[in-house]
Amino acid sequence: MYREGEVTLLVETLEGDADIYVSSTSLSPDFDNYDMNSVTCGEDKVEIPSDMKRPVGIGIYGHPSHDSTRYRFTVLVDYFSGSESFVQGNNREESDEDVEEESILWTIFVSILKILLDILV
Repeated sequence: MYREGEVTLLVETLEGDADIYVSSTSLSPDFDNYDMNSVTCGEDKVEIPSDMKRPVGIGIYGHPSHDSTRYRFTVLVDYFSGSESFVQGNNREESDEDVEEESILWTIFVSILKILLDILV
């Protein structure tokens, strides 16, 4: 994930037990290689601070005590956290190119997440 600002990741387990792992040093975090994780039963939540190095790798794994795991994955982005123009109260204008570039990057990010989720499920 390349998105700047604070990002909250939510994993709601629907069946089994899904756990989430996040790393700023590996795009494929796992049980042994991660910076942040949430391994509770039920809803797991990881808050990625705006100052965490990007890109960030995200891994969601089902606990081995269950034959299968189903979950709902939600990404919440705070577009204003860490934004200098917001903190200082200045108006920042975005050009069409800025919006288009952000839209393309966001589309790529969502596509990669969907592929990762398909692989993990």
